Amino acid sequence: MKSTELERFDGKIPRHQKETIREASALMGESMAGFVFSAAYERAQEILEREKVWKLSASQSRAFVEACLKAAKPNAALKKAKEAHRKLIQSDA
Repeated sequence: MKSTELERFDGKIPRHQKETIREASALMGESMAGFVFSAAYERAQEILEREKVWKLSASQSRAFVEACLKAAKPNAALKKAKEAHRKLIQSDA
């Protein structure tokens, strides 16, 4: 969908919430729909950023990078899986 395409979004809310939104949107000089959708969009962006982005302190970042750079030695299960994979690939060739 292109960002310029519009879609309908309807819903029902309690009267007291509608009145609060009406009053706030009027103070901001916005339509109720524009006010609601703008607020909902901003909140959605906050949630997505919080849930999808890792924010680490400097020490956490160093610990993460060090852990990634340390090469762990393969254990028996990994060695067995590698050998099984090699045999499977060779038998398909």
